[in-house]
Amino acid sequence: TNPLALTLKGRVQLTNNKVDEAIETLRSGLNADPDMETAQILLGLAYEADGRVSFAEAQMAQAIDRNGLTPQLFTAYRGMLLRNDKNDEAADLTMRFARKEDATPEIRREAARVLLADKRAGDAEGLLRALLRNNPNDDAARRMLATAFIQQTLYQDAVATLDDLSDEAKLETRNMQLRAEALGRLDRYDEARSFLTEIAEGGNSPNAYALLTQLELNRGNNEAAVVTAERAVAAYPKAESLYLSHYNALVVSEQNAAAEAVLRRGLEKADTTANIRTLLSNQLMQEDRREEARDILISLRDDGQLNNLTANNLAALLLDLDDDPEAALAVAKRFEGTQQPFFADTLAWAYYRSGKIDKAAEYAAIAASADIDNAEILYHQGVIAAANGDEEKARAALTKALDAEGKTESVSVETIQSALSEL
Repeated sequence: TNPLALTLKGRVQLTNNKVDEAIETLRSGLNADPDMETAQILLGLAYEADGRVSFAEAQMAQAIDRNGLTPQLFTAYRGMLLRNDKNDEAADLTMRFARKEDATPEIRREAARVLLADKRAGDAEGLLRALLRNNPNDDAARRMLATAFIQQTLYQDAVATLDDLSDEAKLETRNMQLRAEALGRLDRYDEARSFLTEIAEGGNSPNAYALLTQLELNRGNNEAAVVTAERAVAAYPKAESLYLSHYNALVVSEQNAAAEAVLRRGLEKADTTANIRTLLSNQLMQEDRREEARDILISLRDDGQLNNLTANNLAALLLDLDDDPEAALAVAKRFEGTQQPFFADTLAWAYYRSGKIDKAAEYAAIAASADIDNAEILYHQGVIAAANGDEEKARAALTKALDAEGKTESVSVETIQSALSEL
């Protein structure tokens, strides 16, 4: 009967797609405490997941009646409306959220962010001007007002607005980026360059160097971009982002060997290296240096810093290069429940290599539902179908794989033909 425990249980059930159970549990929680906002929101989401959108919206409206239009309810209800293609209703809710008499500056800033995300810069501008009338020192509102001006192509107004930021706020990366963008739109590149150079060389912001490098690249000044990036890593040898900026400038300049050397130097000197290792692993895979890529990805795994793409790459490399499918499956299991075909394919192949044919077939079917003409995915589908006793499906997938793009060293024409001959 504990409403908090029931709410948490309902959240777990909903996360595990046990929608009917979640609805029952959350109703029990609300019987115990009708005003529990989290339970109200979760019940609305559960109704939506069950396909009962009208029930879901009614639940959200009831929650607002009880608790008012709080930031949490606004975010959840707006997301629901957008998911169900009710953009006008979502926009009306946003304005209602911002115009509440008791709306705090935080609520109005949140509403302005939403309006800017929806490209409704005019509406956002009105909110932000009101915020600044009440508090001229609101740097967050001033930054968003500059964004609203840029969206409306009022670039001179954006620059003037950014001029009024506090000295501290002027050094924030996003504010420097906005100024550089607005000046660039006005064809005042020399001014943008001078502005970023002064901050960079003043020792106040390493990110000013990254923005300056990008400015030179945008202007086609690749050599100047490389020189700027070199100065940046010399001035801030521990800043990971600057090695990435230097790498990018060298790649654009088609200096790939030097680009790799920069990443290697960053591995030795930077305070953090997860992004460097991710980028380096991608380059090594593109160059078919798969063992080196695998070793770098393993270091990311060991540090708990794999994202979905690097996890997919590592699992695939472990399956191709190592005789340890269980290690690959341990990495790929993060994709349980996925509908993304490439992730589903990797998980299916990891299950197959680990002897779990039923699970392999389940995820191979998800990969196949996208109807992607990729030789590796089709080969996996064919082999898994054959192992599951479906020779017709296996032959169709493998035959299609012969003509498909995406063959690799481990899935070559010979590999596919060999699988066909075994049917």
